Amino acid sequence: SSTPFSTSSDRAIFMRLSTQNDMVPTIPFNIPHSIESARLWNALNRDSGDARAVVRDDVKLMAQAVHESIPFILTEDASTLYKYCERLRNTGVIHTRAIKLADGFDSSALREDGQSGFGLESPEFDDE
Repeated sequence: SSTPFSTSSDRAIFMRLSTQNDMVPTIPFNIPHSIESARLWNALNRDSGDARAVVRDDVKLMAQAVHESIPFILTEDASTLYKYCERLRNTGVIHTRAIKLADGFDSSALREDGQSGFGLESPEFDDE
């Protein structure tokens, strides 16, 4: 199968919605993505208040991430993309995680366990 990534570490590219940044890597939406999209749509259980077109586009992004083995999606969209990605992940349908940027970014979100430190204070050094 053809993939736009040259190494496995390249699969960790962050997917991000952007209409103004030409430097954001893009992945063309192909038949395998559409098949995955249909699977996710059928498992989704969309909330009635969410616009169908918006959720459909979010499902396409999730399907691409799942098919390309991208472990997480960074998003400022807490109302649909984050909500539905986490819903599908929590029910075991997908493994891709959504990282919500609306509240700021914490690099611990990139860790599977969410650990943000060791909980130890920095030692003080004397200049003696």
